[in-house]
Amino acid sequence: MVALTISVIDLPTSCIGHSGIRLLLQTKKGYLSATDGVFSVELSRAANRKGEEHWTGDAVHFHGDGRRFIYLAWVDNKGQMFRRIKLYLAQILELTPESESVNATISGRGKDGSPACSTAIVV
Repeated sequence: MVALTISVIDLPTSCIGHSGIRLLLQTKKGYLSATDGVFSVELSRAANRKGEEHWTGDAVHFHGDGRRFIYLAWVDNKGQMFRRIKLYLAQILELTPESESVNATISGRGKDGSPACSTAIVV
């Protein structure tokens, strides 16, 4: 088991067309809040049908090609999800099967200053 801590820096507080925005961790069971912009995720390793090892956990999503990622969702005060950040686990170089705990930091803003969306870049 690996404890992954995702720190999101420079969180915006507004977005055109949405009020009361917040960033949440999207899991298979719903959304989880951060504490001061920090999300905690538990990861483990499992084998797929071909016997290949990959990351798994309640917050781990995947593409058909096997790439694993974490979704962070922007939600407004009406509960409407309007953007998502995709953090690919392969971008977190310190994350290995031997790891016990790993920290990753990403920005909450895009280049234009609005809430980040699309693929996150680990800083």
